[in-house]
Amino acid sequence: MSFEQRWRSFFNQVIKSNNGPLGEVIHYYWRLEIQARGAPHIHMKLWIKDAPIIGVNSEEEILGFIRKHISCSLAEDNPELNELVLRFQSHKCTKSCMRVFFRGKKAFTKCRYGFPRAANNVMSLNPLAKSVRSRQKSRHVIKIYNLERSPEETLINDYNPVILLLWRANMDIQFLGEKSMVLNRYITTYITKAEKNSTQAVWDDLNKTNSLHSALKSFALLSFKNREAGAVEVAYKLLGYSLCEADCKVEWLSTNMKNERNRRLKEKKDIECLPEDSTSIYHNNMLDNYYPNRPDNLEKMCLYDLATNYDYKTTPCNIATGHHDQCLTLKQKYGYLHKRKEPQLIKTYRYKPFNPEVKEKYFHQMLILFKPWRNEDVDLLDGTVSYAEAFSNSIQNKQIDEKIFEYEDQYKRIEEANEYAEKLLEVVDDDESNSDHSIENEEEEQLDLNLDYKST
Repeated sequence: MSFEQRWRSFFNQVIKSNNGPLGEVIHYYWRLEIQARGAPHIHMKLWIKDAPIIGVNSEEEILGFIRKHISCSLAEDNPELNELVLRFQSHKCTKSCMRVFFRGKKAFTKCRYGFPRAANNVMSLNPLAKSVRSRQKSRHVIKIYNLERSPEETLINDYNPVILLLWRANMDIQFLGEKSMVLNRYITTYITKAEKNSTQAVWDDLNKTNSLHSALKSFALLSFKNREAGAVEVAYKLLGYSLCEADCKVEWLSTNMKNERNRRLKEKKDIECLPEDSTSIYHNNMLDNYYPNRPDNLEKMCLYDLATNYDYKTTPCNIATGHHDQCLTLKQKYGYLHKRKEPQLIKTYRYKPFNPEVKEKYFHQMLILFKPWRNEDVDLLDGTVSYAEAFSNSIQNKQIDEKIFEYEDQYKRIEEANEYAEKLLEVVDDDESNSDHSIENEEEEQLDLNLDYKST
């Protein structure tokens, strides 16, 4: 499909280029969304190397970075760019964007995208609280900065000149580099939102049935009939095109208590072939099979480190030679571990350490992730009567991998960001007249970019 080929070429050769129009991209996530009318567009979040951070860098550095990469100018000195700006970046209010707002008992109409935007003689930064509150209250979104904007440019949406010249379609770009991660959370929630579907209608119909057989039959029929997928989306999936992509792979790791852990059941035909006294009814997995049988040279490596840096394979990486330095053989013929070129992110359920009901589960999770072990039932408790005591002893004896501190620090930052967001919403600031607002774009080939800073 033409859009797929065009997008892949543009992303790989322009956006990801080391000397690209936005700087060197060190991390990225993008998602292709297809509107009901079949128009594909991209939502994307980028982390740019050495980008300034609000709360760390000076205001001069931040505004200089924004000025270099983002514009709302009519570009009258460049006829080609000016034509593209007027064609793709000029907003025209219609019935779809005009909304009724109330101020006290008075009602008035206003563009939900914030157009026309306020004219500004100089660039400036907005309070973070104002931007957070605008997103939380689902109004037109207030950015954390205001661009220089003449009265003739109040209907021009923000863009990057180089990208607009090359992409030649509508785009919306904004800078999000702020220390608290609050805006990052809102943006991430938005670009990873679930697709609209007919789920509620399906459940309403199921509730009308009287028997399990009728409910299952209705569910099967409604699943075929009510899934909201257009022809373009179906074509994408049939052709095997990815609808989202990130530079980092995310792997789920089930670290619950052994008797509460989810496992994948073997197929019925495989279970029927097992001896009568066999309990091996689950597929092999990292916690039960691969990690306990890691090679001896990884004896001191914790589960978190191994799962981050190694992939499991059933065959050696190089069949011709049978083995190489980056391919390690698991014990008991379980297979092979292959060293990854780039670490992957580990996702697991998070227990709260200060909740007395799950306190033991929390310390069990920390031990299973960061203390090297072979036998889960024996090595984690190590002669103690509780996981809390075992964890305390392991810390004192320096048996816990130091990566636990980085792991816990990241969770602490996320929790602090959530608390900070709640505090920001309590800030009273009704002066929103001079703020720049973002726009949900309506063009058929949209490029939605968000610039972020490198996480440390």
